[in-house]
Amino acid sequence: MTIRKRLGLSFLAILGLFGLNLAIYSWGTARRTDAVEDLRLAAERQLLLNEIKQELTDLGKTVNVTSTLFDPTSQAGVPASELSQFKDQITAIDEKLHRFLDQSRGDSRVAVQTIVEQCGLLTASWTAAYENFGAHQDKALTELAIHSEPLAAKILKSLLPKLEDSEKLRGQDARMNFDRVAKITGQMTLVIFILSTIVAAAVAYLMSRHLTFGLQELKQGAARLGAGELEHRITIRGNDELTDLAQSFNEMASNLFAAHDEIDQRNTELAAAMEAAEDANRSKSSFLANMSHELRTPLNAIIGYSEMLMEDAQDSGEANVVADLRKINGAAKHLLTLINDVLDLSKVEAGKLDLYLEPFDVLEMMNDVVSIAQPLLEKNGNRLLLDCAKDLGEMRADQTKVRQSLFNLFSNATKFTEQGTITLSARRMMKDGQEQIVLAVIDTGIGMTPPQLSRLFQAFSQAEASTSRKYGGTGLGLALSRRLCRLMGGDITVESESGKGSTFTMNVPVRVEESRVGRTTGVSEKARA
Repeated sequence: MTIRKRLGLSFLAILGLFGLNLAIYSWGTARRTDAVEDLRLAAERQLLLNEIKQELTDLGKTVNVTSTLFDPTSQAGVPASELSQFKDQITAIDEKLHRFLDQSRGDSRVAVQTIVEQCGLLTASWTAAYENFGAHQDKALTELAIHSEPLAAKILKSLLPKLEDSEKLRGQDARMNFDRVAKITGQMTLVIFILSTIVAAAVAYLMSRHLTFGLQELKQGAARLGAGELEHRITIRGNDELTDLAQSFNEMASNLFAAHDEIDQRNTELAAAMEAAEDANRSKSSFLANMSHELRTPLNAIIGYSEMLMEDAQDSGEANVVADLRKINGAAKHLLTLINDVLDLSKVEAGKLDLYLEPFDVLEMMNDVVSIAQPLLEKNGNRLLLDCAKDLGEMRADQTKVRQSLFNLFSNATKFTEQGTITLSARRMMKDGQEQIVLAVIDTGIGMTPPQLSRLFQAFSQAEASTSRKYGGTGLGLALSRRLCRLMGGDITVESESGKGSTFTMNVPVRVEESRVGRTTGVSEKARA
């Protein structure tokens, strides 16, 4: 049975119990209303009967008193106003008697009917006597003695007392009936309420138990699947939505298990390929690092011999030969710089680049860079601005690597700026919890776009192909400079906007840690000393 059907049946059961409670409540209310009405009517009849009896008694006393007030020899009768008032009292008693009769049912109505008839005779006799008082006194007294007094005694001493006793019993029965109805309806309401509570609790417990068990199984199964136990399967008895969900989990686990096997196989293949590629890269880097001497020695010889030949040619006045030798010397130096960059990058990748830590003056190092780069400034007609703090002082790092990195940044700025301004600033500040020298090279050159910035520090890569064709270069300088700075615990960052220039910021710790050098590259004992 599905959860929807379970919830529907539960709702119908609760709705049925609610309807039963409502029916019992309505029935009990109707019974209590009837009982209250009977009790009220009994009390009203007793009160009305007492009023009738009291008024008959008072009226009888009035007649007796009036009969003694007139002289038998007097011819004057009862005043008309007094007679009219007397008749009004009789009319009021007659109305109450008929109202009492209208409220009577069954055997009591016969008794009340008798009293009404007897009271009619009595009031008629009293009226006849009252009309003859004074004028026909003897006739009036005879009427009283023969008819009125026997009727009054019969009604007041026999009929009304019996009716009173009957009404008292009826009132007691109404009271008992009210109590009995109240008790029965209260008990039935309580029983139905308890039954409804038990049924609702049972329905809620069964639904909760089913849902809790299913959700717990799903939770535990999902946890085991999430932990990597893809062979686990969730089992839920029944044929509802939770079972369908468990089946979906199981199918997902089966698919994941198959995909996991495929991924493991591919990862194994990729790991083997990556290991082979890393071995090849390490072999390449190791080869280039080991071949450093063999590659540099011939170039240094070419540079040296070309300089000697230029001196001889200048002494002998062979100007055309000097120009050719100068080209050979420049090409050899450019090739040596390129090879040095490649070898340094290979040494960093192979972990064989040594850092020689020594104290040196930061400002003097910057002046050396500026003096070396002065021809590059003049070549493109750029202007140099220096913005150096007075507290630069000394730093302890690899001076050659710091100079090389700063020179690469500076030469890069002069290359891509024409007829502009290049600013070289230096600050000593706290950064990342340690004191650092922060060097910034700011140019007003061509700048870069965000896509170009994303490729900037990749080896053998420039901003775009057209840049390499127009400005030259191999794309090694910035990549090598950043790796050298990071090797010393620093970094190089850049901010640039196309057409507005670039800002390269290089930060290096004031004191490069020996532990960092030892973890990164093998520093010779001489360098440590």
